[in-house]
Amino acid sequence: MKYLLFLLCFALFACGDPLAWLDNCPWEKDKEFIRIVPFAKIDTIISQENFNYYSEYNEYETKYKDLGSDPLFVAVVAAGDTLNYSLEIKNQNNIFIVVDTLDTPCESDSLLSKKGFGHYKIDAERIHSCVFYIEQQCY
Repeated sequence: MKYLLFLLCFALFACGDPLAWLDNCPWEKDKEFIRIVPFAKIDTIISQENFNYYSEYNEYETKYKDLGSDPLFVAVVAAGDTLNYSLEIKNQNNIFIVVDTLDTPCESDSLLSKKGFGHYKIDAERIHSCVFYIEQQCY
């Protein structure tokens, strides 16, 4: 059983970049992704940008073109609480927002923590969140 698990892991890494979903290049070089990854059921997202839900990844996503504009304001309503974000749109960087009912959305050993920079945590009474900026890897 150990060997089968090893072979499956090896095949996953040998057949492609397992972190490719973090990038949106090269076909979307003029866009940044803003993704909300929910570990708590989100009731609604309030923003001037439209967030689409993708069930295969269990995430909400919008594409935002960086024009050096003002911050983007987003509110996430979940578990009877609201988290408010003022997102700074940075050139060629994706933004990931983790929403969780646990107090540990910024785990130091997560992929986002290892690849991200400038992340920060915000808390409400029943939900917690962490915002990560991820530099695009365009080749």
